[in-house]
Amino acid sequence: MGKHLKGALFRFAVPTCILGLMILLLHDFFLVNTSYYQLAHDTLSGEDFRNMSFPDGGLACLYALAGQWEENPYDVITTAMIDAGYRFAGTARALSHLQFEQLYAGMQNQKPVEYRKLRNGYEAALADLRCFPVLKSAAWNPERLYYENGWGDLRTYGGERPHEGIDLMDRENTRGILPVVSMTDGTVTRLGWLELGGWRVGVTSPSGGYFYYAHLASYAEGLKEGAEVKAGQLLGFMGDSGYSTVEGTTGNFDVHLHVGIYLNAGTSEEVSLNPYWILKYLEGKTIEYQYREVR
Repeated sequence: MGKHLKGALFRFAVPTCILGLMILLLHDFFLVNTSYYQLAHDTLSGEDFRNMSFPDGGLACLYALAGQWEENPYDVITTAMIDAGYRFAGTARALSHLQFEQLYAGMQNQKPVEYRKLRNGYEAALADLRCFPVLKSAAWNPERLYYENGWGDLRTYGGERPHEGIDLMDRENTRGILPVVSMTDGTVTRLGWLELGGWRVGVTSPSGGYFYYAHLASYAEGLKEGAEVKAGQLLGFMGDSGYSTVEGTTGNFDVHLHVGIYLNAGTSEEVSLNPYWILKYLEGKTIEYQYREVR
């Protein structure tokens, strides 16, 4: 009787183990191949990537996971975003380290070129960020500044077009008060009047992102094209310049700072990104500004 029981258990256990192994392999197959499908979405030009959607502290969560796992943060960010359909919420972090490793390996094997493009895109946009673009000062408190996710909203000046940035508004609507600083280290690659942007500054960061600050009232003393700037360095003051071919025009809209983020700026492959969730991430990295007499 014992031999029959052992035989029956053996005949039951072997197929069960095989079935379990097949389920595990199928799980890994679908885990990787679902993300493989997400990876095929127009790489950098696709709306999914350009939205930079990190709600509920998603970006901070991914940086924390990368540190915890001792992995490159931009591999973690890229892999997790692809797996999550390009929307990673910090309140829903279901990805384990093992799943990350499986997904990362699968993407590298199946779509290495597309993966590298996305990874380089995330790194260019995120790697050099250090501080929020408007500084605290004795002249204002945080409630004075507000912004919403208006990326892609319709604009009509100069013809209908989508809004390629986020507007940080001054509730007191007073030009020349709120100090605007660079969010990154970098080089000033654009400076001067632009019909749509008024007095604007463009900073290209070491990783290749282009950070655009528009509608200024004035520039920081000595700022010029080609200058090297540090994150937190004063660029100018928030204003309402622009929407005119006449240099120096103000008053066509309320005082605000337009923040834009671009990849491949100035080329035929230029891509605009949504700065909204990036600004949310930077809110806790606001620097105190001290007014100093200009000598």
